Amino acid sequence: MTNYSKTIIAATMSALLLGSCSQTSGESEKLVHEESIPHAMLGDNVIPTAYRLDLVMNPDDANFTGVVEIDVKVNQQTDRIWLHGKNMTVSGATASLTNGETIELSFTELDGTEAPSGIARLESETSIPAGPLTLRIPYSTPYNLALNSAYKVVRGDDAYVVTQFEPLGAREAFPSFDEPRFKVPFTVSITAPDEDFVFANTPETGREDVGEGWVKHSFAKTRPLPTYLIAFGAGPYDVVEYADLPPTEVRERPIKLRGITAKGSGDQIEYGLRNTAGILEALEAYFGIAYPYEKMDLIAAPDYAFGAMENPGAIVYREYLMLLDDDSPLSQ
Repeated sequence: MTNYSKTIIAATMSALLLGSCSQTSGESEKLVHEESIPHAMLGDNVIPTAYRLDLVMNPDDANFTGVVEIDVKVNQQTDRIWLHGKNMTVSGATASLTNGETIELSFTELDGTEAPSGIARLESETSIPAGPLTLRIPYSTPYNLALNSAYKVVRGDDAYVVTQFEPLGAREAFPSFDEPRFKVPFTVSITAPDEDFVFANTPETGREDVGEGWVKHSFAKTRPLPTYLIAFGAGPYDVVEYADLPPTEVRERPIKLRGITAKGSGDQIEYGLRNTAGILEALEAYFGIAYPYEKMDLIAAPDYAFGAMENPGAIVYREYLMLLDDDSPLSQ
């Protein structure tokens, strides 16, 4: 055999071997199938990076509906995604890939004997590839009636929606990765009856009349937040637009200040609004840190299980702590 023939054979064999190695490497990419139910923290294979939450809520109803889109990063291809969801009715969940492909997903909520903390899973009949993708989950869920999650309060003839997501309430309001280690931006929109006032963590950016007495309210994207600090509400609230909190030595911009109460109680929140500027100025000076959010809503909830909750831009209080005046007892 000539040297030329040997060279041709060697080159051909090298090409075949390289092709075989490349194909084997692609075929052997590990498929992560997380069989074990997470009982404390979720795994690290799927990480949320942003939420878009579109809700439809009438406080007079027993349930509300929504669509949550969650941008996630999948570290290794899988056919199962663990997340949180409790008392959810879900149909038509999908995963949208960056190439335009859509993968259908099934949503299964585990019962209390398997996972008491509201664990759910999304599953696909085909593998979900590694990389960025968007989970889209349409759902419906009842209002909570025990002052937790997205809950409903009825006072007289009026119904109100309030939220309390700490520690584990968000998973009852929307499917999510409901752990404080996941801090990502949220974009929220809420469609409600046109006679209701609607609020969220951030300023309202738009209103759209969608017909039949309903209005869609859109809100600015939040800074990165954990699920337990998301807040929203709807109902026939009194809204007191107060003077902006003026700039301070630490903060160069004014802050929009409002008081939100149950119907008929708006005049009782003036004392709290009037004294907020001095309290905030003292806190900013002490810490040397400017209040970072665009607005400050002081919300006296019609019924509330705690003293107050520090939701950014939408601080919720028990009425006793916020509805007072100069003649109130010192203890209050």
